[in-house]
Order: sequence, then structure tokens, then C-alpha cells
Amino acid sequence: MLANERRLGGRLGNHEESEGAVTALCKAYPTHDAAKSAVAALRAAGVGGDRIRVLMGEELHDVGQERVGEFAGSAGPDAPVGSFGGPAHERSAPTGDFASSGRSGRIGSFADADRDTITGYADDVGRMRITGDHDVEAILVDAGLDVAAAGRDVRALHEGWALVLVRDAGDDAERVQQILDEAV
Repeated sequence: MLANERRLGGRLGNHEESEGAVTALCKAYPTHDAAKSAVAALRAAGVGGDRIRVLMGEELHDVGQERVGEFAGSAGPDAPVGSFGGPAHERSAPTGDFASSGRSGRIGSFADADRDTITGYADDVGRMRITGDHDVEAILVDAGLDVAAAGRDVRALHEGWALVLVRDAGDDAERVQQILDEAV
């Protein structure tokens, strides 16, 4: 195993459903590109796209602690900014709000949204939908992970990892696991 490779989930085992036993396999990849390579290898090996899911997430952001701006240059959190009718202050300084409690807090933005994504490949077309931690965790638990392992995997998504989940591996489980392990 490479130093930067981390296995989460692994073989999820048999999960009893009304149609019988279902084997699901899961492998974590350090980047989205690595996960896309795994999907391409699975598809080239004949694994049906309707059985493959890629689960990704983004780390939560605090815009007050990040560099912002691209068009006319960027500014760090300690950059001075002006205010309407007041002295300049650091960009990371808390802003006022309606009926403020007077406490400082983090600066919110649209980047704060919990954006986990699930990409399916039915009909050989990747279709991505945005969801949250709860749905991702439910998918992993439904596939056979215990709740604690699913929670760890969701946290890993927020660290930049991508999970490739293959449902209904059945008799192909060893071959599918080999493809997942060899994908780079």
C-alpha cells in the first residue's frame, strides 16, 4: 500500500435484501481523478455503470481564513479592508449582523454549504447529484458498512478523498476488487 493510499470501507460484505445476498465493494482514492480512473477501468472491464457510484465531498470552508479574489488580485485574511463610514480592519474581522450578540464568529459564505456528491453511471453517462452527509452515510450503511465506518468515510470525503462504491459485485467480487486496487 502506498504511503498516500488509504483504504476505507474495503469489502463491505454480504448485505441481505429481498433479492438475496448482495456484495458491495468500496475503495477510497486520494483524488477525484484517481476515482475517475477507477471508474474507467471498471467500465472497460464490463462492470455495469448502474452498479458504480462515486462519492465525494468538500472540506468545510471559513472564508475569513482563506485567500479570496481572483480578478484584480487576491487578499489574505489579514489584508486590510475598508468599511462604510469606519476605519479599515482586517478582512477576517467579524462583520456586523442584525441584532448581534456582540460576539465574534466565523464569516459565512456560500462556500460553507455541505456539498457531498454522488455520481452514478447508468446508461454510460455520469450523472452527479448534490446531497449531504446524512444521505452519503445512509448509502454506505445500506451497502453494508457499520455506522462508525460510514461516519469515518464521510469525514474522509471532507478531507478530499473520493470513494468508489460498486454494488452487486457477486461472483465478480474478486475481479472487481483487483480492478479497484490496481486503479491509479
